[in-house]
Amino acid sequence: MQNIIKEFSINILNHLNEEQREAVKHYEGPLLILAGAGSGKTRTIIYRIAYLVLNYGVSPDSILALTFTNKAAREMIQRLYSFPGGNSFRKVNASTFHSFGHRFLIQNAKKTNNNISANFQVLDEDDQKRLLGEVLTYLNIPKDEINPKNVQKVIDEWKNTGMEMDEFLSKSFYFDFLRNKYREILSKYEELKKERNLVDFGDLLLIPYLSLKKDEGLAKAYSERYKFILVDEYQDTNAIQYKLLKLLTKTHRNLTVVGDDDQSIYSFRGAEIKNILDFQKDFPEAKVISLGRNYRSTKIIIEAANAVIKSNRYRMEKVLIPTKEEGEKIRLTNYFDEKQEALGIIEEIKNLLEKGYKYQDIAIFYRTNQLSRRFEDALRKARIPYKVYGGFRFYNRKEVKDILAFIRFLSNKKDVVSFGRIASYAMDGIGKTTMDKIFHFVDENTDIIDAMKKFIKQEGEKKKVSINCLNFLALYEKIEKLYKEDTPTNLIDNIVKLTGYESYILNESKDEKEAEERMKNVEELKIALMENYKEGRTYAEFINELVLEDITEEEQGNQVVLMTVHASKGLEFPVVFITALEDDIFPHLYSKEEKNDEEERRLFYVAITRAKERLFLSYCDMRNNRSMKKSPFLDDIPENLIEKNYLHDKRDYSLPAFEINYTKRSMENNSSKKSQRVVHEIFGYGKVIQRLSTSKDPICLVQFDNGDLKRIAESYLRFL
Repeated sequence: MQNIIKEFSINILNHLNEEQREAVKHYEGPLLILAGAGSGKTRTIIYRIAYLVLNYGVSPDSILALTFTNKAAREMIQRLYSFPGGNSFRKVNASTFHSFGHRFLIQNAKKTNNNISANFQVLDEDDQKRLLGEVLTYLNIPKDEINPKNVQKVIDEWKNTGMEMDEFLSKSFYFDFLRNKYREILSKYEELKKERNLVDFGDLLLIPYLSLKKDEGLAKAYSERYKFILVDEYQDTNAIQYKLLKLLTKTHRNLTVVGDDDQSIYSFRGAEIKNILDFQKDFPEAKVISLGRNYRSTKIIIEAANAVIKSNRYRMEKVLIPTKEEGEKIRLTNYFDEKQEALGIIEEIKNLLEKGYKYQDIAIFYRTNQLSRRFEDALRKARIPYKVYGGFRFYNRKEVKDILAFIRFLSNKKDVVSFGRIASYAMDGIGKTTMDKIFHFVDENTDIIDAMKKFIKQEGEKKKVSINCLNFLALYEKIEKLYKEDTPTNLIDNIVKLTGYESYILNESKDEKEAEERMKNVEELKIALMENYKEGRTYAEFINELVLEDITEEEQGNQVVLMTVHASKGLEFPVVFITALEDDIFPHLYSKEEKNDEEERRLFYVAITRAKERLFLSYCDMRNNRSMKKSPFLDDIPENLIEKNYLHDKRDYSLPAFEINYTKRSMENNSSKKSQRVVHEIFGYGKVIQRLSTSKDPICLVQFDNGDLKRIAESYLRFL
């Protein structure tokens, strides 16, 4: 075995290119590895650790490798274990920053100034919110004055800076009254945490940093313990992580950072691009190695990425060097509107499948979450399996489900599940106990609304709980009238207005921007329902389509992947569609207002470099009935790399209707015959036109009296 390990240590550099070898062989002193997209940075980090241990004799337990995800840390350890003599790497410390901080607190609980013991508990987001609610109640501060979510955001910002609380507050709040109010809240919050032996997520870095800063002996001991420190994705570090690293390298300068300033896209999480751009100012003797060879994408895709990113001024000069063949040109399509864009992409996907691609090879990117709805609808109707990576499908998002719950209940006043969901935002003072009493009156002939009326009669109208129920009934009657007589737009607008849903979402969101993005999902739902309305289809038809959203896949995992561009970081796909490339969407309006257009361009660069073989770009002249301009980023791509396509014709891109197929129990066991009259509990009366199968529960083609043609299992029809 020793001979195998020795042979591996001798030949380890044979697996690397020239720049990777130079980075791996570097011994002591600061090292900045500029790792471009698809350049093999993970391989370089892992081989550098192996080389330090096997060739320089560095003790594995003196190496600290820090990442941003547990997945990345696990992958690092697993790949080290796969080397000959992998057991020798078991003592390498590979973890996220926060896991390192957690371990530090356990080992040094008594040395911190926070009076915590080693068996402390970490508050998750919900627990923290509840604790803050307790604090606000104790201080007699109404939640409509200061919301726990807003306080959570302030705590996060404070602890990411590495400052003491008073220093942060003095720099963050201009007005004394607001500064003093937050000082009162945060002081009580910290007091309760100490009493209960709790820490929050931000403490996992702030307490270790402040402890090392105040205790020089402890800082020296930790710096001597970890003599070689490596950091992955350095461009994503924030202020507290940067300050912590400075303390951990107090007795040495053996810090290796790997990153790419061109892929710094997380400023909204506190990431500071200046950490990587100013690395040489902090470490003037640092060696800088650029990994520019891209092993992922075709030459045309790489040339487009280089052309886009070079327009940024605040960056380190470098270019990606393609190693693959030229490949096909980038296909840029100008669609008339977002509906044509979604259906046009379906056609492109079908063409790709004919060329041998699988669903799982294809990804659709969009700048913001609400843009997924159009693609989800088109994919579902085309029977194309898909998944939303890093988030919920559009119709599974809380705000969409909340509004749809009201519409479901309007369609079926015995829908207990939807009624319970409505209660969370539209029924002040009607809790679970009251609802259970109301449900007691529900039977075959009594729906929930009638049950509520019976409950009021029993309790007496003057009781507070009855008054709350009467208020809801008044609200319900107004909304029911709109449901029966008005458009989906006015219906949803009034559900939002009468229930105070926008304020509810604001209280549920971490900040105003998140709340606005969530309300955009509600706006997108209005558009979907209006289209359904204009097609002459009922709310019930729309909702029942969603019940059947799960599509049988050809094989497990073989799905088109939908995601925001931010979620795509670190991933790659043979085929990528980057959609909605319109000004104010990509680049986003918020970023333009904050003069952060360079980060938006970096985001576009990240999106481009996820594509391995084919890249499709698209923009629309109209979106949601608004005139749009194409993204200025598209002008950065040389025309010789692009195949332009204009789709403004009236070609029929429509997809076959999504038939309903219920999974309820059989209503009656009758046999269907051609032209026999039937009734369906949702669609009403109709006539069987054709029996489409001979199975035990055959599918019947039914023409309903309203003109709808449906394929429905025989067991869900009642024959007249």
